[in-house]
Amino acid sequence: MDIHLLIEENFHVALTLLSSNLYHITDDKSEIWFHNDNAYDLFYIHLNEYIKTEFISPLDNKTKISLFDLTLQYFDSYNDCEYFGPFIQRGKLFKDFLFQARTYQKYISPYELTITTSLAELINIQANYVKHSFYHLTKMKGKLKSMFKTNGLENIPDEEFNGHLEYFKDAVLDDRLAFNQTKIVEEVGVYFLELYNLLHCDENMRIRMAINDFILKNGRQTKWVIEPPNDMTKGELFHWDIKGLSCWRFEKSRLTDHIPRAAHYLIEK
Repeated sequence: MDIHLLIEENFHVALTLLSSNLYHITDDKSEIWFHNDNAYDLFYIHLNEYIKTEFISPLDNKTKISLFDLTLQYFDSYNDCEYFGPFIQRGKLFKDFLFQARTYQKYISPYELTITTSLAELINIQANYVKHSFYHLTKMKGKLKSMFKTNGLENIPDEEFNGHLEYFKDAVLDDRLAFNQTKIVEEVGVYFLELYNLLHCDENMRIRMAINDFILKNGRQTKWVIEPPNDMTKGELFHWDIKGLSCWRFEKSRLTDHIPRAAHYLIEK
């Protein structure tokens, strides 16, 4: 598997989602506000692509996997390495935050529904709803029909679901996502911040020092034929393999300046 590509793709997602191009953060960092509906929609489209869009796994060509799950699966193979622990643990917490089942009582005119779903599923519906294509709206209506069927409501004319989908958008998506947007951005930010910390840990610094020593002795114009440090740990071998990767070498404040600290959220209310 191309580890450089995996880390580069995470870099692009992190800087796309955590950006002043999409939202404003208050001075006390207690809230974020998306600039407009387009920014709101783009955030969830990109987040959905990261956590839900699947492709053939480079680790197993018989299965499909999302970039998010591939990242967690790959780094979990380093769970016995000291500096990898915080990111692995944060990844598990972030996945639980997104995918744990949540049950809501909602009114979708003229019906009262008990809806059991996950935040990831709501993000998926939101991301597809705003694309306004016949294909995506048909998929979303199919998911809504399944929710109605679970509530014993099966013989509803297909044309009625256009209106039901609009009610669902207002009563569920906007209620659960818009009111919790600060918490969602915070969770995204803390997750990518731990990846940043891993890629700048002491093990990584030892590798960088070896490279810097080589440059001081030989100059930057010389072909890099650098001897690896002696007795590298498993974690250091990982950092040695990605030694030429520079995309994450930016100031930590580029992330922290865009991570809110949500005082509360309404997901379970």
